[in-house]
Amino acid sequence: MFCISLLCQGGALITAELGFQNNREIFAVPGFINYPSFKGCNKLIRELKAKLVLTGKDIADEFLWEKKSKAEAEQSLSSEEKKILSLLDMEKSLDELIMETGLSAGIILAVLANLEIKDFIFEISGGRYKGRWIRENFGVLFLIIIFYINCNCFSDFIQNFSCLL
Repeated sequence: MFCISLLCQGGALITAELGFQNNREIFAVPGFINYPSFKGCNKLIRELKAKLVLTGKDIADEFLWEKKSKAEAEQSLSSEEKKILSLLDMEKSLDELIMETGLSAGIILAVLANLEIKDFIFEISGGRYKGRWIRENFGVLFLIIIFYINCNCFSDFIQNFSCLL
C-alpha cells in the first residue's frame, strides 16, 4: 500500500493500519508536520508501520528490484535472439520477421518463445510481437503517476521516480 496524504483519522488510515496488521507492505510519503492532510502518513512512519518513501528508488530497493540496462540484459542472448529482438522495437508479425531476418519460421518461432520466456518480448493479438523493457510492478508506479498528475507536478515525478522507468 502506498500512502501519500492521510488525515490523522479516517478510512484510508484505518485501511493502512489493517494492512500493517495483516503484514502488508506499507509505504508513506512524509509531509509538513502542521498540515492535517499529512498527519496520518507521518504517524505511520513515526510508529514504524510504514516505510519512508522519498523517491522511486526507495520502493525499488525495498523489493530488491534491479534495473538492468538494455545492453546488460542483452549480453546473455544468442545471436539469433539479439537479431530478432533488435527488430521488435515496433510490433511485427512472423511473416515480417521471416522477410527481415532470412531465418526459417521454425527458428524464429523457437527464438520468439525463448525471448517471451525471458520476458524480453510479448505477443500481441493476431500473432504480432513487440519488445518489452519495463518489467517492474506497475501497480505502485501507476499510483505514483496518478498522484503527480493530480498535483500538476509531473516533472517532479520524472525527476524522482525515473529509476523505475
